[in-house]
Amino acid sequence: MTRCRQSICKTNPERYGIVVASCCCHCFVYGISWTVGVFFVMFLDAFQAKKGVTAWAGSLNTACCYAVGPISSMLTNKFGCRPTVILGGVISAIGLGTSAFATNIYHLYITFGIVTGIGFGFVYIPSVSIIAPYFKKKRALAYGVATAGIGIGSMVYPPIIDALNNQYGWRGTLLILSGITLNICVAGAFMKPFKSTIDDARGKVKERLFNVGIFRSVDFLILCMNNMLFCFGVSVVYTHLAEYALQMDIGGRESSILFSVIGISNFLGRFVFGFIGNHPLSNDILVYLFGFLIPGIATLLVPLLTQFESLLIYATIFGTFTSVFGVQLASIVCQIIGEDQLATGFGVLLPFEAFGTMLGGPVAGFMYDGFESTGSFFVGGGALVLSATIMIVPYLREKRLHARALNDNTRIKNNLTEVMVKTENEDTVHEDHISNTTLSDNTEENEKAIMLEEIHT
Repeated sequence: MTRCRQSICKTNPERYGIVVASCCCHCFVYGISWTVGVFFVMFLDAFQAKKGVTAWAGSLNTACCYAVGPISSMLTNKFGCRPTVILGGVISAIGLGTSAFATNIYHLYITFGIVTGIGFGFVYIPSVSIIAPYFKKKRALAYGVATAGIGIGSMVYPPIIDALNNQYGWRGTLLILSGITLNICVAGAFMKPFKSTIDDARGKVKERLFNVGIFRSVDFLILCMNNMLFCFGVSVVYTHLAEYALQMDIGGRESSILFSVIGISNFLGRFVFGFIGNHPLSNDILVYLFGFLIPGIATLLVPLLTQFESLLIYATIFGTFTSVFGVQLASIVCQIIGEDQLATGFGVLLPFEAFGTMLGGPVAGFMYDGFESTGSFFVGGGALVLSATIMIVPYLREKRLHARALNDNTRIKNNLTEVMVKTENEDTVHEDHISNTTLSDNTEENEKAIMLEEIHT
């Protein structure tokens, strides 16, 4: 059980501050990680390097953010959420600040790519893990609000970066962003831990920093594959949607609007799925499954869409339903391996997500060369559909376990009822026996009294 696990009163107002702090962390991290395309143009203009060489700076940032997941989870388990978030904020700010003094693109590989990416990776897992113990019933909605920071960051940061670049240049922009990123430390300071009565029990065996036992869970291994396939499919869509729009004689401005629509619908979808997840009849895995299946089918149909309006509808569907990934994932991890293993579980999932994201680009490029953009969307949509399909196994297993638990409870209740009825019957028989014995004794005493009276007479 991590130190993030708390015993919190449901009416504790501090838990809402935790959600806001987590939302801010998501905004600061993904406002930069998901806008590396803006930095790509800046670095390309600054160093005049080849596009393939320049693109590695942004790719390393995302890859390192995901790759340090196991280390981040161990730090969270060892020291808690607050210190890990603050450490990540400091490291990422240092990475951005030193990037301003880079003299060639290879320096940015280290500063912007590796150092900043590692810092962001240290922020992500604890900012997700801190929410679970504070919210038992409204957990899906809480995660929906917290991860909405991703949409906010992806919408707000691009115009800010562009304005700063026009005013101060790319070096000044990175220095200012470094200062802004330090606010992660402020958000981390609000992630106040409370001592759990369970964690504080004396004689408690020290928890492992990384519990390898989670790999014995078949459902968790399926979830790892699900995450990899999902990130693979999403990476394909983000890579080739704009190019496909241009092939359909849709202008560059209109094609960029498609990504804005995806971002806005993804932002709003988090609240929608948050409310759906809080419904008493809602099943987390089933909602999660359909959240992947619908955009997967829509992606398979993209080659049939040739008009801008139809692509707008697709972008809305894709953005809305893929938002379920950020809303329901933490709840499903808690359901499969337990709330106390949430940080460790996310630490394992992130490398799978990194692998899927990095693999999606090259494979999509290969399919594009062989079959043009049509083949890439078939591969991406197929990956999303497959990621949804394999989640049927955890759903059926969870349903079977739930049914078994209900049967066990029913059997226990029936046994208790039988015992109570039997006990009541025995008590009744015992009382009747006592009454009969008493009546018999009274009858004998009366007969003796009558005989004595007759003798005296």
